[in-house]
Amino acid sequence: FRELARHHYFYGNLLTAREILQTARAARLARDAAEDEELAGLEFDLGSVLHRLQEFPLAAQHLQTAYDIRLKLADRSPMQLAQTATALGQSRLETGEYETASKLFAAALADYDQVGPNANQESARVLLDLAKAQDALQQPDAALESCRRALQLAQEVFGKTSRNTLVFHNTLRVALRQQRRYAESQELLQQLQDLVRESPDADNFDRALFFGDLSLEERRRGSYAAGLPFAREALSYWEKVAADTTSPLGKMMQQQGGAGRFVRGARIAIFDCLTGQGRFGESQALQRQLLAEDLATAGPISPQVTQDLGFLVGSAVSRGSFSEAEQYARQWLTVAQLLGGAESGFPPHEAARAIAISLDRQGRLAEARPFYEMALPRPADGSAQPASASFDDLLARGQILSRLGDLEQAAACFRQAVELAAGPAGLDAYIRKPQASLALAVVLRDQGKFADATPLFERALQEQTQLSGEAHPSVVNILVQAASNRFAAGDLRGAEQLLTEVARLHPLVRLQIDVSGLERSAYAAANVPLDWLAGLLAARGAPVAAWERLEEHLGRGLLDEMSTRLAQPLTTAEQEHVEDLSYRLKSIDERLRGLQTTLARQPDDAAVRHSLEVWTAQRQRVLADWTNLQAEFVQRYGPASGQTFSLERIQSHLQADEALVAWIDLETTVPHEHQPGLHYACVLRKSLAPHWIRLPGSGPAGAWTSDDLELPTQLRVALATIESRNSELVTSLTSELQAQRFLPLEPLLQATPELPAVRRIIVLPSPALAAIPCQLLAGDRLVSYVPSGTVLTLLRERPRPATPPAEGLLAIGDPVVPAAPAAQPAAPAVPPDSGVLVLNVPAGSIGQAAGLQAGDVVQSYNGVATNSVADLVAAIDKRAQAAAGNFGKPDTPLTVWRAGQMQDLTARRGRLGINLSAALAQVAWPEWRRSQELLFLAQREGQLPPLPGSRLETSAIAHQFAQARLPHTRWLGPQATEAQLETWRRERRLAQVQYLHLASHALLNPTLPLDSSLLLSPAATATPAIANDTLADDGRVTAAQILRDWHLQSDLVVLSACETALGQPLAGEGLLGFSQAFLRAGTRSLIVSLWRVDDQATALLMHRLYQNLLATRPGLTKPLSKTEALAEAQHWLQQLPAADATQTLRDLATLAELPQYEPTLPPGEFPFAHPSFWSAFILIGDPQ
Repeated sequence: FRELARHHYFYGNLLTAREILQTARAARLARDAAEDEELAGLEFDLGSVLHRLQEFPLAAQHLQTAYDIRLKLADRSPMQLAQTATALGQSRLETGEYETASKLFAAALADYDQVGPNANQESARVLLDLAKAQDALQQPDAALESCRRALQLAQEVFGKTSRNTLVFHNTLRVALRQQRRYAESQELLQQLQDLVRESPDADNFDRALFFGDLSLEERRRGSYAAGLPFAREALSYWEKVAADTTSPLGKMMQQQGGAGRFVRGARIAIFDCLTGQGRFGESQALQRQLLAEDLATAGPISPQVTQDLGFLVGSAVSRGSFSEAEQYARQWLTVAQLLGGAESGFPPHEAARAIAISLDRQGRLAEARPFYEMALPRPADGSAQPASASFDDLLARGQILSRLGDLEQAAACFRQAVELAAGPAGLDAYIRKPQASLALAVVLRDQGKFADATPLFERALQEQTQLSGEAHPSVVNILVQAASNRFAAGDLRGAEQLLTEVARLHPLVRLQIDVSGLERSAYAAANVPLDWLAGLLAARGAPVAAWERLEEHLGRGLLDEMSTRLAQPLTTAEQEHVEDLSYRLKSIDERLRGLQTTLARQPDDAAVRHSLEVWTAQRQRVLADWTNLQAEFVQRYGPASGQTFSLERIQSHLQADEALVAWIDLETTVPHEHQPGLHYACVLRKSLAPHWIRLPGSGPAGAWTSDDLELPTQLRVALATIESRNSELVTSLTSELQAQRFLPLEPLLQATPELPAVRRIIVLPSPALAAIPCQLLAGDRLVSYVPSGTVLTLLRERPRPATPPAEGLLAIGDPVVPAAPAAQPAAPAVPPDSGVLVLNVPAGSIGQAAGLQAGDVVQSYNGVATNSVADLVAAIDKRAQAAAGNFGKPDTPLTVWRAGQMQDLTARRGRLGINLSAALAQVAWPEWRRSQELLFLAQREGQLPPLPGSRLETSAIAHQFAQARLPHTRWLGPQATEAQLETWRRERRLAQVQYLHLASHALLNPTLPLDSSLLLSPAATATPAIANDTLADDGRVTAAQILRDWHLQSDLVVLSACETALGQPLAGEGLLGFSQAFLRAGTRSLIVSLWRVDDQATALLMHRLYQNLLATRPGLTKPLSKTEALAEAQHWLQQLPAADATQTLRDLATLAELPQYEPTLPPGEFPFAHPSFWSAFILIGDPQ
C-alpha cells in the first residue's frame, strides 16, 4: 500500500495517495495498535500527503504521531527522526506555531549532525526552514545567521556555482533585504544573476525557472518594479527553450506539448508586473496579444481564453474603462458556461462578479444585482458564510455583500481579512495588508462610522506607500476614499488636504495608465475627483486655486489627444504603418459587424460562426499590434500629454463680452448629517478673477432636495419626447431650471467698469446639464460649448491655413437605404403586466441556444412565474440544484412573450447568460422599443427609414455656396458612400474642406461610444461578410475611425443626424463620442444634436444656418459668427408660420429635384414653435 501511494504521490495524484494511505492505516490499526516503525511510516506518509494538500492541522496530527512513535523506538534512526521533525516543523510553521516549529528544526539539525557530513544537504534545507520560523518570531539576526550557515553548507555540498546553491544564495539575499541591508542585498543579487548565467550545470530551462521564481517572489512581496526584469529574462530563456527542438531537453519539451505554456506564463508574469506598477497601457498590449494567440491556438472556448478575458477585465477596470470591462466579462462568463461551468472546473462566479462590478461602476446597480447574487455562492448548509475562507474569498465576499447592502456582514468579512493579513500568511501579506485595511475602512465609512474608519485609511495609505511608492494608482485611490470619509464627517479642510495630495500625485500617475488620452480620462473620471477639490477650494474662498483645479479636471483626455499630433512628428514610414493598421482594424470591424448581423438571422450557421471566431482572433492580433505601436511612439517621442494653460493665457483669448461658465454638483452617497453636498457655479471673464457662487436649493436653509437634483433630467425627458410636445411642462421646467442655474449668475454677467455685459456664454462640461440645451436657459445671450478653457485657447491660437481651402463645402446627404422588407405584423404597444424584459442575448450563451431574443419578456421558467429578475434567478438556481447530473439536457420549459404572442422554449440547465432589465416590463419594453428602433432596423432588417429632408438641406446648402461663388462638392444618394469618403481621407482632400456637412442616420452606442457611427450609402457591390481579401464596406463611419484616422482643418463640421451630441458620460470630458473625435481630427467647431430631430425642421434650420454663415439671405450684409448664425436660425424656425414653412420646403424640394415632395407639417400656426424642434442642435468648439 505504501509503495503504491508513493507512486501516486510522485506523479501528483495526491487525492488517490491519501485514499490509499487512509485505507492502509485503517487496516493496520484494525490488525493491532502496536506503535512500531510500520505504523510510524504510515503516519509519516499520510501526514506528508496532507501537507501537500494544504490540510496543515490534520497533517500535523499524523506527523506528530509518527514523531512520537519514532522517539520511543529503541533502534530509532537519527535520519528518520530528523526527517520527521522537519516535516512536522513545516506543518507547525504553516499553522502559525512558530516557537514549536523552531524547536523541531533545531532537533532535526541535531539529529542530522549525528548522521554526519552525508546529511549536510538536508541540514542546509532545514536551516532555511529555521530561518523562516525565526523571522516570524521577529529574530532577524538569528534568521540571517541561519541563512548564512545554509549557504555555506550548500557551497560545500554542491559547489559555489551549482544550480542548487543558487537557491540558498537567493534566500540569504532576501533575508538581507528584509533587514533593510539593501547594499549587501543588491551586491548578492548581482552576484546571483552572474552565477545563474554562468553556472556550468544550469541550462536555459534552469535559468528560465530560476528567473521566473525570482520574479514571482518579488511580485508576491509587491515589488513589481524589481520583478519585471526577472520576468523579462525568464521569458527570453523560455523562448530559447521553445526554439530548441534538437537537444534532449527540446525533444522532451516537444513530447510534453512544447514550451508554449512556459512562454505564456512568463508573459503573464510581465504584465502582472506592469499592472502592479499601474502601467496599465503597457500591460494591456501584452494581454491583447496573448488573447489573440490563444484564440488562434487553443480556440475561443478554452481555459486559456477564460484566463485571458479575466486579465483584460481587470486591466479595463483599473483604467476606468468599465464598458470595455463589461464586454470582456460577458465573454468570459459565456466561455466559462460553455466549458461546463463549476461542474467542469470553470466556476462562472468570478466572471459574474466581474460583470457586476463593471455594471455597478457604470451606475447600473440594478442590472448588477443578479450578477452579484450569482457571484455569491452560499455553503450547502445554507449559512451566510463558510466556516473557513481564504483571504481572497473574504475580500470578494465582503465587497459583494457591501454592494448588496449587507454592510454588517461585509464588515465581518473584512475584519477576518484584516486578521489574516496581519498574521504571517506568507509573502502575499505585503500585498494583502493595504487591501484589507482599505476594504474595512470603506465599509465603516459607508456605515457612517467615520471616526473608526479614519485610522484604517491612514494605515492603508502607509502600507500601500511602503509597498509601491507614492506615485501609484492604489495610493491615489486610498487618498480619494479617505477624503470622502473626511468630507462626509464634515471635515472639509481635511478632505481638501487629502485631495490636494491627489492633485500632486495625479500627473505622476496618469501617463502610465494608457497611451491614449481619452483612456486616461476614463481612469481619472472614475478615480480622481479634481472637481471635488475645486468645490472645496471654492467653499474656502480660494477662487483662483479652485479654477486651476477645475481646469485640470476638464477635457484632459481630448487635450492629450490633440497634443499627440504635435508631440509625435511621425516619419512617412511610421505614418504609413499607422494607416495600414488602422485600415486593417476598420476592415475587420466592418467584417465582424456583417458576420454578427448574419449570425443574428442564422444562429445555427456553423460557417458563419467559425468565420466570426477567426476574425475575432484576427482583430485581437491587430489591436495588440496597434497598442504596441502606440507604446513604441511613446518610447520614441515621449508620452503625449497636453499641459493646461495658465489663467492669464486663457483670459487673453476671451472676448470682452464672453464668459466661461461651469457648474459643479457634488453629492456624496455616504450617509451623513454634516455635509449635504456642494453646488457651485463658476464664471470666468476676460480681465476679472474667477468668481464662484454657491447655488441654493429649494429645501430648508437652501438645502438641495431630490426634486432639485432631478430637475435637469425631467426637462431633458420633456424635450426629447417629441411625440408629447407638452409645451406647458417644458415652459415650467425651463423656468425652474433657469432660476436654479442661471438667475444666480446674473450679477456676474452685467457690465463692469472694465467690461461690457456678457453677450456670449461658453459652457464648460457640467455633468448635470450635459444633455440640456443651455440656450433655453440663457435668455437673449448666445451659448456655445467647449471642453475646457485650455482647449478653447488651443483652438484660437491655431494658425489658419495660408491659402484658401480648395473645398469650401463637402455636403453629404440622403444616403441610399435598402428597400424595406415585407411588412411585418405590428407589435402591440404594451406587453403583459408581468415578466422580465430581455435586453441583450450574447452569442454562445445558454439564452441564445434556447432561442431567446432581445425584446422578449420572460413570463415563466420551469413553471415558476418570473415577475422580477430575482424571481428568474431563483427559479434557475432551484432548477439547477434539482437537475444535478443532467447538465446540458434541454429540458427546462421557458415561456416568453414576443411581439404579441406567447412562445414556449426550452433551455439547458444553468444561468442563461443574458442581460435583463430591472424595471417592470410594462414600463421598460416601450422605452426599449423606441430606443432600439433605428438600431433594430439597421442590424436585423437591413433597412432604415429614408431621409428626404437630408436631400433638401444638402441641396439647399450646396446652392448657397454656388450663390456665394465658393467651391463645393455634394454627394447624394448612391454617391454618398463610405468608400468615397475614405478615398478623400487617404488623399488628404478632407484636410482641404472648410465646411463639412453630414446629413444621415446616426447610430449611437452608449456603452462603447467610439463605436457610434454615421451611416452612409453601402458600396455598389457589397463585399461578402465571409470574404478574406478586401474591405467589407458596410457604409458605417465610426467615431473611433474619425478619432484615429481623420485629418481636418475645417472651420465647422455639422452632423445633421439624431443624437450626435450624446455619448458616454465621462466626468471632465462631458459626453464622450463624436465631439471628441472631430475636435481631435482637427475641426475648430462642430454642430451636433441632443435628441432625435424632426427631418423637415432640421432641413429648414440648416438652410437658414448656412444663409447666415454665408450672408446669402436678403437683408444680411455680412456673415454671422457660428453662434450667431445658429441662434438666429433657431429663433427664425421657432417663429416660422406654417404657410412660410410649407413654401420654403417646396422651394428646397425644387432645388433638390424632388417634384413629388409635399411637406407634412405638425399642426398649429407655428408648427415648429416647441423647443423640441429647434433647440436640439448645439455648437461645440470655437464659436467665433
